[in-house]
Amino acid sequence: MKIQIFGTPRSGTTCLYEALVNNINYTVGIYEPLNPAWTYKASSNNEITKHLNILNNCNINIIEKNILESEYYVSSNLEGHKNISVTKISKDLSFYKSYLKNFDKLIFLYRKNIDETAKSLAIALFTENFYYPYKNIDINYEHLLPLVKTKNKMVEELADYFKSPLIYYEDLYSNNIDFINYFLKYFDIKVNNLDRFYFTLDTQHRLKK
Repeated sequence: MKIQIFGTPRSGTTCLYEALVNNINYTVGIYEPLNPAWTYKASSNNEITKHLNILNNCNINIIEKNILESEYYVSSNLEGHKNISVTKISKDLSFYKSYLKNFDKLIFLYRKNIDETAKSLAIALFTENFYYPYKNIDINYEHLLPLVKTKNKMVEELADYFKSPLIYYEDLYSNNIDFINYFLKYFDIKVNNLDRFYFTLDTQHRLKK
């Protein structure tokens, strides 16, 4: 079984990835191989081909997660304030269509509240903290709204292309046990510790405090 968790930044991909990797037996987790910032990465065409060959010949469960990557530029002015700009989205839809077809199950995560998405992304870029608990701060995020809208549209198109439902952040992280059980049943995923799985998705354990 090869599961791909795919979404936009700040849509809950990391939390779901950890919940599944830690609760499915005989599983290898692969964290954002398309992200050039990580040690294990598949950036060039040759690296991607090699990575997919290994993945397709693996006989154990694989859970991989990726997000729609962008190239960001962060600079500081004379007062020490950070300015964040986005240069471009790193890869296009044709790349993802080719890449994602190598997986048995595709889970597309989507956050409906674009203001919350953009604000969370702005805080993460400003504090350089994507993976640890953080405080909600007042920050300008309007300049990131067009990027969020574009990425949401891309995820919508990919989900439609693969005939896979969008899983909304607002549903998955609502402490609604019935929805979580429906989610697991729909994707035919069997976890070995339901209580621990619920615990990981509980909103009181999310990064934003």
